[in-house]
Amino acid sequence: MESSLKKRNELWDRLYQKLNTRLNDVAFIELNKNVALNDSLKISKGIPLPLKSEYLVQGIKSNDYADHIKLDKIVISMMYVLGCTNDFKYKSEYIKILKSTGVDIDSYIMTIALNRAKEEKYWDALILLIALDKISDMHKYIRYNIALTLKQLTSSRAELLKKSNKKEAKDEEYELYYNLSFTEFLKLEKDYPDFGITGYHLGFYYLNEKKYSMALSEWERVMDSDEDESVKDEVSKLIEELKDIMEFEYGKKCIIEDNLLGGLRRLIPLVKKYDDWSEAKYFTALAYRKLGNYKKAMSLLNELIESGEDFSEIYNELGLCYISFGDIKNAIENLERAVKAKEYDTGYLCNLGIAYYSAGKTKKAKECIYKAYSISPDDEITKQCKIWADSIIE
Repeated sequence: MESSLKKRNELWDRLYQKLNTRLNDVAFIELNKNVALNDSLKISKGIPLPLKSEYLVQGIKSNDYADHIKLDKIVISMMYVLGCTNDFKYKSEYIKILKSTGVDIDSYIMTIALNRAKEEKYWDALILLIALDKISDMHKYIRYNIALTLKQLTSSRAELLKKSNKKEAKDEEYELYYNLSFTEFLKLEKDYPDFGITGYHLGFYYLNEKKYSMALSEWERVMDSDEDESVKDEVSKLIEELKDIMEFEYGKKCIIEDNLLGGLRRLIPLVKKYDDWSEAKYFTALAYRKLGNYKKAMSLLNELIESGEDFSEIYNELGLCYISFGDIKNAIENLERAVKAKEYDTGYLCNLGIAYYSAGKTKKAKECIYKAYSISPDDEITKQCKIWADSIIE
């Protein structure tokens, strides 16, 4: 637990480093006398009065601040400062002032924060929620919304990176938001074990990390909680889909380990149930090809191509099927497509070399085998192919 707490603190330190920079949006007014905001609320001389830059500009343009500054502007500005810092010098004074405003500060700030999130102003929402957690006793709901806003920031960051054409929609900021939101949901679950909605979110994190049993455990916990029925209906569907994913992963493992019939028993029902599950179709085709049922394998592989799939493994498998049928022309055509997509895949190169040799193209066959050997000289299959290629010369 100490390591988890240490990790959580490190993540929050990194977040506060980013939040601190947002204090540039706040101007501090030095008071030369005590200021009464209303009959019961005063700000003492020496305590800097914060005002967000946007409010300051608006007020100067409209001459609103000729006589006074509106209380709501000061409240939001103080909350902004508290949310951006963890050790602000006048923190306790600001909290006293905020609690003396005469308004229901919890509901007021929570409403504004949630509206900011709806407007996709996630940073503003996060800052207000962090500040609210420092002055309110509604910790469970505030912390839940902090975790949820961090999750929304994660999605927003991923979408931004995707639009910028990055191959992987991940960077340091993405990792920070992702890890911190995950950590906060975990902490909520520990502190409030009956708060079922946290399990709903945690299930997606475990699913994303392919920890399927843990995802299933979280979603089953939601089903046993007193969560809303609409949430349970959604989770029930998620559980069914997750069980199919777990069945697929087991079937895939069977096929990779050459337990072909065991793999097919699990994958065939999934292929029938999900017509667009391309990976399930591919591994089913792979099993059929290894069992010598080339027609079924080719039928599934061609279905994948017709549906728009274009990954290299399809063409490699088709090439091997065509070799088995003695259709060397189509075998070469497909294997060349596989090698073009992954030119350093030694398996593809060796398969293409064998196809070339079958077509009487000895020189091309040797070129492919030698290239594969130069890439991976310690691989046993490549070694055997090299010995075979050497024998072609003799």
